[in-house]
Amino acid sequence: MNRIKKNMYLAFLILIIPFIVTMMVASFTYIKIKDDGVAINLSGSQRMRTMLISNYSQQYVSAVEIEDSGKVKELKELLNIEIDIYERFTNALIYGDKELNISTNRNKEIVTYFDSILPLLNLYISNVEILLDYPDDYESLSFIIKNAMGLKNQIHEIVELYQIKYDRNINIFKILIILLIIVGIFLTAVSLHFIKKSTLKTLEKAYYDELTGLKNRTYLFDNMLNIIDEKIHCIYIDLDNFKDINDLYGHIAGDFVLVEVARRLKNIFGDEGVYRLGGDEFLVIIKCCGDSKQCSVCSIPKNKCELILEEIVQPIINNDRKEEYVVGCSIGFAKPDINKEISIERLIELSDVAMIKAKESGKNQYYIANEEFLSQYKESIRMKVSLNNAIENNEIIPYYQPIIDINTKEIKGIETLVRWKKDNEIVPPYKFIKLAETSGKIYNIDLLMLRKGIELYQELKLSNSVCEEFIISSNFSPYTLSKVKINELLKYIDNLGVKPENVEIEITEEMIVESVQYNKVSKLSELGFKIAIDDFSAGHSSLKYLNGIDFSVVKLDRSLLPVSKKHTKESIIYKTIVNLASDLKIDIISEGVETEEQVKFLKNLGVKKVQGYYYSKPVSGEKIKNMICVDKIIGGQN
Repeated sequence: MNRIKKNMYLAFLILIIPFIVTMMVASFTYIKIKDDGVAINLSGSQRMRTMLISNYSQQYVSAVEIEDSGKVKELKELLNIEIDIYERFTNALIYGDKELNISTNRNKEIVTYFDSILPLLNLYISNVEILLDYPDDYESLSFIIKNAMGLKNQIHEIVELYQIKYDRNINIFKILIILLIIVGIFLTAVSLHFIKKSTLKTLEKAYYDELTGLKNRTYLFDNMLNIIDEKIHCIYIDLDNFKDINDLYGHIAGDFVLVEVARRLKNIFGDEGVYRLGGDEFLVIIKCCGDSKQCSVCSIPKNKCELILEEIVQPIINNDRKEEYVVGCSIGFAKPDINKEISIERLIELSDVAMIKAKESGKNQYYIANEEFLSQYKESIRMKVSLNNAIENNEIIPYYQPIIDINTKEIKGIETLVRWKKDNEIVPPYKFIKLAETSGKIYNIDLLMLRKGIELYQELKLSNSVCEEFIISSNFSPYTLSKVKINELLKYIDNLGVKPENVEIEITEEMIVESVQYNKVSKLSELGFKIAIDDFSAGHSSLKYLNGIDFSVVKLDRSLLPVSKKHTKESIIYKTIVNLASDLKIDIISEGVETEEQVKFLKNLGVKKVQGYYYSKPVSGEKIKNMICVDKIIGGQN
């Protein structure tokens, strides 16, 4: 009996000891899996925040430049919050954080990698903090922009290291489960219940959005190889004005909206292809047959986009709080070109860019894009980045077009026109002016062109090549006109040693429609600046502004000038405008003069000043100086 008992105890010990050891190892492995899951989320968040901080920094500097105090304050608060989170998450990934449920990192490979990037990471945050104190520190901004992507990629390497470690622990975990089954069915069954439940929860945290239950970004990119690229269309959805919901009703209401939007998208597309990428961004991946004639997605993608717009814009009722929310969305739809392979990553990127295009076009709409659109978008981004440094690199240069006395052929003034000398080629203004306006760089460019024109005038004046009445004409964009302060402009030209009477500011008709600009233009005119309406008749052509402001010059647009005597109606219209300006004692400059026949026509009307290729194209400073020193210009040269 004692021997049986002894054997039973021995058998029990033989059974329980490996079981306990296995349980201990399993428990330790589970802790590592949990830590790795949290670490994947935290490091993934760091990867995203790296670019977010860069974007906020650029927006912050732009807001400072345009003196948008509200936006500056908002972005400053956001950057401070992001810096605090960024530093806390970094410390948590290295030293652990009880509140974030992550232990001290003891993986030598990951710690070593962290040590290698910490100097850059600290320098990155340090430059952001410097930028917050000194928004005009473009060196810090440049450092942030240049290093954001590289730092993001390095953090991505950490995410991958955690993922490898996570996968390895999962495999070890599976082996332990098998050992537990061998040790004892009962004990193994109990252990399996706990392990299975815990494992699924860990996987759910890593791969599924906790709020909406949708698959998340990590799931998408980790399972991308399982998606058949050539039969995929991507719909990228970003909610419009979602921040207003959070601001007005609180984040609980915002979460309610996200859950409801997710439910509506699942009703349209099912659970399989709907993802929440983060924040208020969703992605729908549609598998189609590839037959553009049979498949509704291939043939009429706009139907799907319109259905989404229709569903999302429906009011969202929160019965518990007795509130109603309304949001819209901007949608980017991307599909591969026919007979052309494209990766799923490329399609997602393309749909994202298309969504941005839709949002920039006015929100609550969709944009269907292809590969060519993405190339054009990236080229515009590259052009925008290059433009940011163009002024400092002296790539923005002036060209000058003479203003000619039609009777004597004397040069009475010059119009300063902007050009971009990029890679030893002259980039025409239509390719970069809009970029300059949207980025705010147009203000510096306009003032630079004004300064260059004045400097040329001073040089000519010192050599007695021009008279006191010589005019320097310079264009002001709507942004420049709205931003420039009159007292600062006066001080600016005074420091350059020129009187307002010699400066002619060219503006377009639509720029004075707003009352604020109308008053500013009137004040400039009162101070002695010559005000010219450029491209008259090409825009609003509201004659009431001719009466309200003391304009010096009306520059008639080239589109109004008759090409030949046969254009009778155009001739009558042109003659009427010239006579009107003459009665109002406003000078006329006819633009776009290209032929001798047009010159004769204008002489007969009594027009005194002209511009156009018949006399000269816009030319460099050296060429215009040579032309002025000759004192007269020969008609017909270009």
